[in-house]
Amino acid sequence: MCCGFNRTTPFGGNHDDGHTADQCLPNGLCMNQGLISRDNGDSTLKLTYWRNTCTTPGRNGCLDVCTSGYDSTTNMASYDGTLTSETWCYGVDNTTCCNSDSAINIPAQFGKQAASATT
Repeated sequence: MCCGFNRTTPFGGNHDDGHTADQCLPNGLCMNQGLISRDNGDSTLKLTYWRNTCTTPGRNGCLDVCTSGYDSTTNMASYDGTLTSETWCYGVDNTTCCNSDSAINIPAQFGKQAASATT
């Protein structure tokens, strides 16, 4: 996996200072949190999850879901809003698919079982 954890702006820092560092979750997804400044001077704390690009040949040892994107990086949304959720959907803040066949089961601990679509 290739989460951006070596960035100079820390996790939870201000995006105005550059990309904030990611955290790699036990389930194989990446998590990023950072402040986004608005024109009126306010700022919003934004939390995002995604499956990032794999750096190993054949995706060995990487989370094998949502792999058909341009650079194989896909935003994900947690069904229950927690990082330990085992039900995920494609896209930022998209939980509408989580009660459908489009939902993806991702174990809380990477490698415990294969991820699959919910039936």
